[in-house]
Amino acid sequence: MDKLENQSKILFLGEGEGRNAIYAALKGHEATALDASSIGLEKAKQLSKEYHVEIKTIHTDLAQWQPPIEQYDVMMSSYMHLMEPLRTVAFHKAMEVLKEGGGICWRVFFSRTVTVYIRRT
Repeated sequence: MDKLENQSKILFLGEGEGRNAIYAALKGHEATALDASSIGLEKAKQLSKEYHVEIKTIHTDLAQWQPPIEQYDVMMSSYMHLMEPLRTVAFHKAMEVLKEGGGICWRVFFSRTVTVYIRRT
């Protein structure tokens, strides 16, 4: 995230309590946190106030989420655990939100932590 251009528009999937979105906002990015937990998103809003930054929140289940087309520079997700087929559906939806040249960064568990970055062309 530190290597992104300033003021990138970033969507965080499965963002929970917002720590990544808040960090991005502190770095000058426009951050949106999406999560199925209203409790987690309320905590994210409160924490953003404590850090004097603004983040947007979207409360939805990924299975019902209708992604905005080509609205974000980057989509990030850290350790969001999804079972198939929702994992594949979420990945395809995430590709739809990206502007041309945008990228996805997934941090996932395998036998070790792996970060995958995919750029939309």
